[in-house]
Amino acid sequence: MASVFFRGSPPNGSWWLRIYNPKLKRPDRFSLKTADPARAELIAKKVELAFELSKPHLKGVEIPEEISEALEIESSSIQSPHPHQIYAPAPNPSPRLPRLKIADALTLYLGHISSENDPHHVAGKISMLRQLFGPKLLPYKLAPQGTKDAVEIFKGEFVDELSAEIVLKFLNERKLSRKSRRHYREVFHHFFEVLLKHGKIEPFSFHTPNPMASLPSYLEKGGNHIVFLRPGDKVKQANALESTPSLHAAYMLMSEAGLRRSEVLWLRRDAIASDLSFLSVTNQEDPEHDRVSTLKTFNSKRPVTILPPLKAFLEKYLSMLKGEWIVPSPSGKRWNADNFSAALRRVNSMSKLEWSAMHYRHTYATERAGEGWTTFDLAHEMGTSIAMIQSHYAAFVKPSRLTR
Repeated sequence: MASVFFRGSPPNGSWWLRIYNPKLKRPDRFSLKTADPARAELIAKKVELAFELSKPHLKGVEIPEEISEALEIESSSIQSPHPHQIYAPAPNPSPRLPRLKIADALTLYLGHISSENDPHHVAGKISMLRQLFGPKLLPYKLAPQGTKDAVEIFKGEFVDELSAEIVLKFLNERKLSRKSRRHYREVFHHFFEVLLKHGKIEPFSFHTPNPMASLPSYLEKGGNHIVFLRPGDKVKQANALESTPSLHAAYMLMSEAGLRRSEVLWLRRDAIASDLSFLSVTNQEDPEHDRVSTLKTFNSKRPVTILPPLKAFLEKYLSMLKGEWIVPSPSGKRWNADNFSAALRRVNSMSKLEWSAMHYRHTYATERAGEGWTTFDLAHEMGTSIAMIQSHYAAFVKPSRLTR
């Protein structure tokens, strides 16, 4: 679908067209050479119509004269042949790409993601693909350890046989959470996106080149509803974790510093300033497990303020801590994220609590917003964008007229 956008500053700027280019098989941009928004929209509309009318199956299609006259359609505007004129068959479309086998597509895709992803993330994507394509195309040696046996669901040989309907049926038949379904959708969408970028398959359609785009988004219902702990809840949570210092430290870092789970588990002792005034969030390396962190952060490196409650906790906690990891596993090593969450759930279930790492981060954000922190400062401290802060926590930010 074509869209327009303005580039430059008035009066010297002009409107541009953004549209999918079927020849180059990628989105493209063109200057419309006008500063008039109405004219720009008209040009974009005409380009869309021209694309539709240029399709081979529409060339040479005759519109009965009575319809043309009744609707007052000019033949030049629709490029329709005269009803009494005999036309040659429409020219053959440009040569189509050869059909791509699933096995070849997977080889290309695995090579692509292996070059730009951490091995742990690659293993996760392989595991999801394996559930659909089965162990023949994705054997155990490619799957992460502990992966349950997979049954081949899709039995087709070519990529063009895999439709959104098949993937949707596959997801609906599995016992998956809404969040997991969204992750599966992202992987299958990315799979087709890579094939399109490499020019290995034809676009599915003019408006939706990627066939997986028609899958449900699986976004959480109710918009950006957030769960956070109130003062009484924080006391309950701290009491429940008091007997497990490592989990308690993780909770404090997330609820009082706004760190993500991954950031907490990769935090070393030397990341905390000697005067306990701030801590540093950066990507780290774990030589023992041959892993490098891939922190999901808007700023690749950022300092985070240590507020008084966290400072008081760290003064006692660091004096008893052994080893370099701030939140060590029971064996003293860096904690695996899934194992950490499982341990947190076990401890919380004993106290009949259901809060998780994300709820702790929400708690930090809502409390700081209520204290009058600006969206800029909050976004910087949390390592995210101002847009995300506004979309999630706008209701908790003090109105600007009260801050003047």
